[in-house]
Amino acid sequence: DAHPEKPKEKTPLQLNLPYPSRIIEPEKEAEPEVIYLKHVERQAQQQKREEITNKYAAPQFMTPLMNVSVNEGDRSHFEAKVGPVGDPSMVVEWYCNGTLIPASSRVTTACQFGFVSMDMLSTTSSDAGEYTCVVKSEAGNDKSHCTLTVVAKKEIESEMHSQSLRMVQESQQSQQVIVQEEIVPAPKFTRPLANLGERIEGSSIKLEGQINPSSDSSMKIEWYKDGQPITASSRIGTIFSFGYVSLNISDLRAEDAGTYTCRAINKSGEDRSQASFSVKASTSMTASTGLEEQRAYIQKTEQLEMYQASKMTKSEMTIEQPTQAPEFKTNIKDQLEVKEGGFAHFEARLEPMGDHTMKVEWMKDGKAVEASSRTTSFFNFGYVALTVKQVAHHDQGTYSCIATNACGRTETKAQLRMISKADAEFQSKSWESIQKMETKKVESSMEFHQEVTSSPKFVSALKGTSVVVEGQKAHFECRVEPQNDPKMQIQWYFNGQVLSASSRIQTFHDFGYVAIDINEARQEDSGTYTLVATNILGTEKAEVKLNVNAHAQVDFSTLHSTAVQQTAKFETKQEVRQEFEEVAAHGPPVFKTTLVSPEPVTDGKNIHLEGRLEPIGDPSMKVEWFFNGRPLTIGSRFKTYNDFGFIALDILGVTTLDQGQYTCRASNKLGEASTQANVQVLAKSSVITETEHESAMQQISYLEKEKVKLVSEEEAVKAAPSFTKALKNIEAPEGQNIHMEARLSPTGDSTMRVEWTFNGKPLKSGHRFRPAYDFDYVALDVLSVYPEDSGVYTCHARNAYGEAVSSATIKIIGIPQSNSVGQAQVVSESRTEMSQFAYLEKKTSGRAEFQEETTTQAPVFTSSPKSSEVKEGQKAHFEARIIPVSDPTLKVEWMLNGQPIKLGSRFREGHDFGFVSLDISHVLPEDAGQYTCRATNNLGQAVCSCNLTVKANQTIVKETIHESALQQINYLESQRSTQTQEEGLTTQAPVFTANMRDVQVAEGVPAHFEAKLVPIGDPKLKVEWLKDGHPIEASNRMSTLHDFGFVALDLKYTRPSDSG
Repeated sequence: DAHPEKPKEKTPLQLNLPYPSRIIEPEKEAEPEVIYLKHVERQAQQQKREEITNKYAAPQFMTPLMNVSVNEGDRSHFEAKVGPVGDPSMVVEWYCNGTLIPASSRVTTACQFGFVSMDMLSTTSSDAGEYTCVVKSEAGNDKSHCTLTVVAKKEIESEMHSQSLRMVQESQQSQQVIVQEEIVPAPKFTRPLANLGERIEGSSIKLEGQINPSSDSSMKIEWYKDGQPITASSRIGTIFSFGYVSLNISDLRAEDAGTYTCRAINKSGEDRSQASFSVKASTSMTASTGLEEQRAYIQKTEQLEMYQASKMTKSEMTIEQPTQAPEFKTNIKDQLEVKEGGFAHFEARLEPMGDHTMKVEWMKDGKAVEASSRTTSFFNFGYVALTVKQVAHHDQGTYSCIATNACGRTETKAQLRMISKADAEFQSKSWESIQKMETKKVESSMEFHQEVTSSPKFVSALKGTSVVVEGQKAHFECRVEPQNDPKMQIQWYFNGQVLSASSRIQTFHDFGYVAIDINEARQEDSGTYTLVATNILGTEKAEVKLNVNAHAQVDFSTLHSTAVQQTAKFETKQEVRQEFEEVAAHGPPVFKTTLVSPEPVTDGKNIHLEGRLEPIGDPSMKVEWFFNGRPLTIGSRFKTYNDFGFIALDILGVTTLDQGQYTCRASNKLGEASTQANVQVLAKSSVITETEHESAMQQISYLEKEKVKLVSEEEAVKAAPSFTKALKNIEAPEGQNIHMEARLSPTGDSTMRVEWTFNGKPLKSGHRFRPAYDFDYVALDVLSVYPEDSGVYTCHARNAYGEAVSSATIKIIGIPQSNSVGQAQVVSESRTEMSQFAYLEKKTSGRAEFQEETTTQAPVFTSSPKSSEVKEGQKAHFEARIIPVSDPTLKVEWMLNGQPIKLGSRFREGHDFGFVSLDISHVLPEDAGQYTCRATNNLGQAVCSCNLTVKANQTIVKETIHESALQQINYLESQRSTQTQEEGLTTQAPVFTANMRDVQVAEGVPAHFEAKLVPIGDPKLKVEWLKDGHPIEASNRMSTLHDFGFVALDLKYTRPSDSG
């Protein structure tokens, strides 16, 4: 307030946070005259303040600080009251044992309305001592003292405690070990392991015992089976807690039988305990596949093999030797811009395709590519590929694919280069670290320097999870002093190289606490991690080794030995049969049944082409499809089939672009053959002349006939009512909707009265009973019927000439209530809700079925949303059907032009029992584009798209609705124009006497612009509105006014695009 002139703009400190979903526009600067007036007001206020400055007394504590006692790890709170309350020059400082407490994320202070307080999070034993609060002002100062007592936690060795607490406990234990090193006794089993005898295969066992001392944190427990160390796996787990040791083995196997030894070791000695058990093999193992279909298939296969064996004259088993050296038809391509954490893909085409002796190897920098869950290779029928997922720095290099057979060797190479993430450093920092970083910037800008008293020193060793299993999280941490050195640099190294931070590796440094987290550890993360702390007075290092163990190897042994033997037997026979077939000479391909040209079809129909091809069992047969001489691209609309001599092509939803000649070409080593078919597509007319509302068309026809044959209609009306179509009996289950309808004549009788009765009594009126009578159509709908609705429904029709009656019997079958569901009666508004309740009741009644229910199928759209064209302001609706119907993990997302739709009051999504929908109320021009629905579950995803076209209201309707009134207006104006020709002369150029003002409004709020101009009565004056130099497009949102020198523009509601 002390500077009335406009301050210089400074670049504020910006925090690089994720971009918000909603853009908040900055406020526009106020008009110059407003700024000037505000500055005058501020200056006047400042002068008044200076004149009326109060003199406050020296500060003093009204309520002093009280002593505080807390448990270690809890929050500490200090508070006091000081006076006088309103002194603006008052400054509050806090001291611990005479040292000023610096600001940090752990310590928060407050001073408001005479109340001073300090809160300290995660209190440690080192925080204990005397705390002093000093209050200073221009008139004097005052102090208050108190003592903080921290109650240390007991030594508890538990997996449930946090890693920070474990670090403090380990440091305490290491201090205690120095003093109590001679007192720790040697381990002793107070309850040894017990033999378990014979156990059944597939069951679970637990070997357990008790050991002393129970509170020795340095004790190590090791387990052995028959003298060999046991590797932990998903079946085998160990527990050691407060002297209790156990070994748990689930899903027992025969090889688990033996002698198990538990060995306990500490600094004073060791002790062992043994136990053994045996495993009894299960005799209920099935010896066959257990499926009738497979048994029948096996019998038929054996019969076919016997028949073919009798026909074979040559019994030697010969393997066809390759006749051509391998050759890459396409080489693998360089992958130079792969993002960290993304995937790289190499692929190539290799010939000859049918060579079974060919060997394909992948190399990286001259060494074989290590097999892992991230690396996948593929080789089938001349196509080779290598995919590397979650690309990291060590994946960079030269990749080569080497193909070898008896005739030669070939090789293709490509480079892999990775791009590091630009925001890796930001991702590696936690929110607290960012706050500390910003605090450092503020302190440096205030020229706040603190004296550094010592070089870096590690208070505790670098400890953490030294051995982890692949995929787990690794964590190391330590404490470093001095804690409040703002210029201390912390750097991590891995095997001597600077460690690059990423989304997987995060580092922390906050108030003397240094840590590193490695998420989803991999084998290549094994090595030495070095922490280097540096300030102006020196450097300190700390090292720790990390060992990442691979997952336990896959158990390839079989549980069904007999079934494996049968499978091997059939595979051996199949190989013999294939080799005999290769020896037998196949003939060239011949189409026994050629393709047939289908009849011409209209847009949107499906087309099916099929034929028969021989020889049937030729493995070298290659079938290709062509469209107008070019290879046909197989996709979601084009599907091909080649199964046991049957070849087919399906085209779904044809368009005029699909019209042409389709060719199927088959080739093998002995020749080739082809067949063609022509497809004709009849384009639909762009104008739909057929009616979409049959009943409305009938009414229009009736009204038009009425004008022509009014007399004959009146004569036809003079008749008693009669039902040309009677009501029909209905039987329906409880909860369904029922519909009864009939046809009545005569149709044009205005005196006709229609009434409904139920069992002879007038029908109750309500939202469930909905009668209708229109033209000659009478109907009654009953929603969500109950057993009490059963009975006789009668329709009575009366006019001046007589009466007609039609009846129907309705029978409602009640649904028996389940014992597991309460007796409350559920009233359903629709069939969909009833089906949902039935589904929930089924889940409640059968828990076993619910537990077994899992996602068994990837999502598939059985119907896709249709593209539509609507006018601005109308509603748009998209719907589709998807399976599986009852998948709880299914996630449905809608996108516009590839971007997620921002849900609001205009957009409403629906996903209900296999039915997905999107409704847009009051469509705007910017809503036009491609809408995509993506459904995802654990097994895959499905996508379908459609287009929305919006016709904007760009023109104003200038045609008259009342032709006769327009003629009268033209006549009056023509008479008046002769009189006012001399009066309407233009006397001066237009001048605005009052200009428009700038407007700033929120989105959706109306906006108004107005101005005044002269001359007032000029009939030739033309007023135009422009936005950013371009004429404003007329729409129903905008209205203009020009009346007697007053011009105005009104926007009914505003959008962000209206700014300008």
